[in-house]
Amino acid sequence: MVAAVAALVEQLVGAMAAQLVPAAMMVLLLDSKVPILNPIILEGDEPHPHGKKLNKCTSDVWQYFTKKQLVIEDNGKTYVQLWAHCDFPKCKQKGRCESNYGTTGFWTHLRVAHSAVKGQQHLKVEKDNGKDIKAVVPYKYDEEGSLRKFYLAIVMHEYPFNISEHEYFVEVIKSLRPSFPIKSRVTIRKEIMNMFLQEKEKLYAYFKFVSCQISATMDMWTPNQNKSYMCVTVHWIYDNWCMQKRIVNFVHVGGHHTGAKLSETFTEHMVKWNIDKKLFALTLGNTSVNEVAVKDVISDLRANASASSLVCDGIFFHVRCACHIRNLVARDGLSIITSTVENLRQLELAVKGSPLQWEELMKRATECGLDAKRAFHLMYQQDGIQPI
Repeated sequence: MVAAVAALVEQLVGAMAAQLVPAAMMVLLLDSKVPILNPIILEGDEPHPHGKKLNKCTSDVWQYFTKKQLVIEDNGKTYVQLWAHCDFPKCKQKGRCESNYGTTGFWTHLRVAHSAVKGQQHLKVEKDNGKDIKAVVPYKYDEEGSLRKFYLAIVMHEYPFNISEHEYFVEVIKSLRPSFPIKSRVTIRKEIMNMFLQEKEKLYAYFKFVSCQISATMDMWTPNQNKSYMCVTVHWIYDNWCMQKRIVNFVHVGGHHTGAKLSETFTEHMVKWNIDKKLFALTLGNTSVNEVAVKDVISDLRANASASSLVCDGIFFHVRCACHIRNLVARDGLSIITSTVENLRQLELAVKGSPLQWEELMKRATECGLDAKRAFHLMYQQDGIQPI
């Protein structure tokens, strides 16, 4: 009898506990004085066992802010907060960025503290085409496009890569756009090489589908480093009948410049560009080495099954350089007065080495009724000497 009563009491206590525990949990959730753990899941972090995965952030404002977790412990409780820190240099702005806070405050900070925000609309004044009227038109600041133009300016004007490290140049850029990113010379070199590779891929893809014939010009160039380089320029007529030209090869050629070596280097790069079957003519200087090189090039093209593209079986493939021919004619004509030319060159060296002799020469030329500027035009042109 006693055992039966004990079992009944145990069942009643278990039933009451099952009903009281959920009620107690609900009281804790509704009581504002009890801290609640609000887990935040960052993109790439491990999901919290009691958290709910947040939606992916799609606002453009997160291009300028970085989310960071902040763990706070208070009275044995752990709280996880999500804060966004501004990515602009020397800016310490930060703010809570849970889903219930929104992004209005971040956009306000970007507009007030940082005038240059990608996608932000600005106004500029420009003239209408054909009319002397100025109009205000909207435009959007594009940081990537501005950087690309900066890299292109360095290439086109042959500026050094370390121009971004020049003190006053940086001050000018910062005065125009304080938030413009100043890249290091290593980064500039890397980005320019990437631009070169991108343009090279575009040109290769274009040559793959071009239907017209392509002519080439090969020239050997030796700078002051005493290293010889081969420069190959291709020419073709575009669809709108405009002449196009591109430098497709600029490579160091060491050793003796024999005809076989020149032809091997030229043919190798034409095959790489996939234009060996589209060659129409090759322009070279009128030298014996180039004569051998052209014959070897024609033989290589025939061996590569490219003979069908050669006009008249390659009879007119070799085009003599007109400038080189005129140079040979001029040298042959001046050979009669070689001694006089040498005397003038020695006189030029002596006069240029002394300002007094230069003034005396100008004085004598004026006394003889000569136009000093025309008589010594070569000296003026080479050294920028101003006439007296």
